[in-house]
Amino acid sequence: MPHGVAERAWRKGEALYHQGDDRKYLYSLRGGLVILERVDGAGTLTALRLLRPGALFPCADLVGDGSHGNTARALTDVAACLLPADALKAAMRTHAAVGDAVLTTLCGEGRTYEDMAFRLRAMDMGERLLALIEELAAEEGTALPDGGRRVRMPVSWREVAALIGSSPEVVSRLLRKLGGEGRIRVDGREVTLVRREPARQAAG
Repeated sequence: MPHGVAERAWRKGEALYHQGDDRKYLYSLRGGLVILERVDGAGTLTALRLLRPGALFPCADLVGDGSHGNTARALTDVAACLLPADALKAAMRTHAAVGDAVLTTLCGEGRTYEDMAFRLRAMDMGERLLALIEELAAEEGTALPDGGRRVRMPVSWREVAALIGSSPEVVSRLLRKLGGEGRIRVDGREVTLVRREPARQAAG
């Protein structure tokens, strides 16, 4: 492992860093899911983004005031490499390839947010909600004998609403609708994805 780089694990629910903390490291996510959250001046907590293995974050804080602009919380058990931020900034000044790599990552983050905005516009709210539940179930859920999958949501329904660009009230209605369609069963924060039989082709 390169000099100064360490690897660490966090348990589900632990914070990798908090909003306002001094920015000491960048994190290369090796395993698990991380959610980025921010509290505004009124004290309202907003879920910003879900991070998956392979993410390098928070690159934007490299060019800020030296503090973290959000909180990173482990949604599952997480493993990440810690890259000393000051050493990385120094390397960016002396090694063009390092600067190019960080710039590429920053541009990738911008494209990710752009793609996210596009998906939010292209998918209806029910599809967004179901897609997020399916993603979390794939990472955290348990397979059932009937082919379905059960997951205890690692985020609150309020955070789910923020992640799909909606409100808790709309999410509550959508959960009832999806349940009425037989696609999911909901008990508190436990969700069962019902296996759907493939549609049969009409006889020719």
